[in-house]
Amino acid sequence: MLPDAISPTGFIFLFPLAGLLLGAAVQDVRTLTIANGWPLAIIVLFVIGYPLGATDGALWSHGLHFAIALAIGMALFAMGWFGGGDAKLYAAIALWFDLGHALHLFVAVVLSGLVLAIAHLGVRLVRRGGGTRRSLKDSKLAYGIAIAVGALIALPTTLA
Repeated sequence: MLPDAISPTGFIFLFPLAGLLLGAAVQDVRTLTIANGWPLAIIVLFVIGYPLGATDGALWSHGLHFAIALAIGMALFAMGWFGGGDAKLYAAIALWFDLGHALHLFVAVVLSGLVLAIAHLGVRLVRRGGGTRRSLKDSKLAYGIAIAVGALIALPTTLA
């Protein structure tokens, strides 16, 4: 559910958040890594923005969403299904979403990831002339793109 309007404070924080998310995505595309500075900057921005009213919801709800996202992300990283930088980036942006808006972020990121995976698979198949099962399995996906795009889609639902 989209809000009627984003407050001026929320609107002001949208631009630096977008810049940080896009910066992390670009780095992920180039290097398949996301430096710790990107999620850290998103967290610092939350620490500044929350008291100013950039987002609403109880602080404990934002913190719990962050903790859950980080725990799940680290578990996925341990299983080799997710990069460590991806896990930290998702958890950092999850901090901006209270539990009531968590599903908005999750669905937007998953759908963005699905589109990214299909596009990635298509490019791999075209480049490899059909490819092999092994070459497709070993290919790496810069999931920071999906996190950034999904977060940008979902942010208007949480910014006050």
